[in-house]
Amino acid sequence: MKTALALLIIAACSSSAYATCFNDSPVALAKVLREKHREFYQEPSAEARQLIHPAFLKAIDREDRCIKANDICSLDAEPWDDAQDGEATPPFEYKVMQLTPTESTVQFNFRFTVDNKHYSHRHTTLKFKRDGADNCWKVDDLITFHGQSLHKMFLK
Repeated sequence: MKTALALLIIAACSSSAYATCFNDSPVALAKVLREKHREFYQEPSAEARQLIHPAFLKAIDREDRCIKANDICSLDAEPWDDAQDGEATPPFEYKVMQLTPTESTVQFNFRFTVDNKHYSHRHTTLKFKRDGADNCWKVDDLITFHGQSLHKMFLK
């Protein structure tokens, strides 16, 4: 009996359990998306799909169908750093810009580096919603440094 209880506790604390609900902090969800599900906007894993608001997930699935059909689709740059060349480098900062009981905006600030000598400061904005019985934060949009909404782009 003790062994069965211990296994049940371990299963409840497993890595798949973390993805089910972020009800306290949209910042924690932003970090998980960046660190573990960086390409959530393109063929999201089953675990990542749990973190995406249904309306945004529908738009992502539409974009995925476009890509698989080899059509001209929405993305022309990596959305996190809004560039084809270069990358987001530390220091990283996650800052809550807006917080209501049902919506939140988190800004991801970073250094954008093209080479070892040149960099600029950039940010990406993540919008979150929570609704329904589970009360969990879910990502509903990623706004690029140049102000483009992935959600809107994927619906065009």
